[in-house]
Amino acid sequence: IWLNATNKIYYYDLEAKKFTKLKYELEGSAYLSDIARCFVRLTSNELLFVTQKGIFNIEDNGATVNLIKDFTSDAAIYHLAELPGNRVAISYKSGPIKIFKKESGLNFSEIAAIPVDETNCMLFQNNGIIWAANTTGLYKIDATSYKTIKKFTVQDGLANDCINAALPDKFGWIWCSTNKGIVAVNTVNETVQNFGMSQNLQDLEFNARAFDGDSRGYIYFGGVKGLNYFKPPHLDNDSIQPRL
Repeated sequence: IWLNATNKIYYYDLEAKKFTKLKYELEGSAYLSDIARCFVRLTSNELLFVTQKGIFNIEDNGATVNLIKDFTSDAAIYHLAELPGNRVAISYKSGPIKIFKKESGLNFSEIAAIPVDETNCMLFQNNGIIWAANTTGLYKIDATSYKTIKKFTVQDGLANDCINAALPDKFGWIWCSTNKGIVAVNTVNETVQNFGMSQNLQDLEFNARAFDGDSRGYIYFGGVKGLNYFKPPHLDNDSIQPRL
């Protein structure tokens, strides 16, 4: 299990029941005030540690932590998501979503830029769609042409435009945490369902990039007063809705 706090990475060995503490550095200086974003395990098995200032490759269970210089930017990094075809998408606090192609080893080259900034997180669906959870709405993007197909906002029924995180379920819905509750968007007919305080939410406000899903189908969203978790499906005509 990989954990982060300030400029230290902690690796917990489940078999040995032991913590190992590491440091990550850039040009000899530790990131004393850096903010962790996420850990991403690529299909090719490299473990990436994403922070707002840089992206690092963790090798040999933490024996080395190396900065991937192809990803360095003046803008704060928000999120990294893997795409098929040896590609990754990186979003930033300011500036577009950038698409990188993985070359030999851990060398990457930028191949495209999607003009969508302030994207909190991204996810890829096997139907060739990138969903971008943005501070101004939920973007549906073609993963080949990188063109925006649709942008969902309050005008489409969302309770709030600030999408903090997004996760798909197995039934054709994209679940989003916002600053005004949880929103579910049907990817087929584009209908929207909003969930508020009457559905046992910890609060209407959720935190950016505080999300996860597990192999059992549960979705987890973290907020300002706690955690909500639930297991879809949600269907338009269900008399019993998923309990949050």
